[in-house]
Amino acid sequence: MGAILGLIMSKAGGALIGGAGVLFALALAFFKGRSSGARKEQDRQRAARDRTNRDIDNIEDAVAGREPDENRERLKKWSGE
Repeated sequence: MGAILGLIMSKAGGALIGGAGVLFALALAFFKGRSSGARKEQDRQRAARDRTNRDIDNIEDAVAGREPDENRERLKKWSGE
């Protein structure tokens, strides 16, 4: 126990503690950055999903107000028939 306390109190011990502090700070910054990047990606995917759902709703609303035969006629121009 005395040897450990002596090492901590010496100049080398101070350098070891300082180095450990720097490594801890770097690790903390790294993991915080990864978490932030993951959150940004999730937000980007959520926004894309919301846009897609909005488009689907618009298409369903447009199709729902017409007769099936009219919808088939309108789809023919897109299908190449």
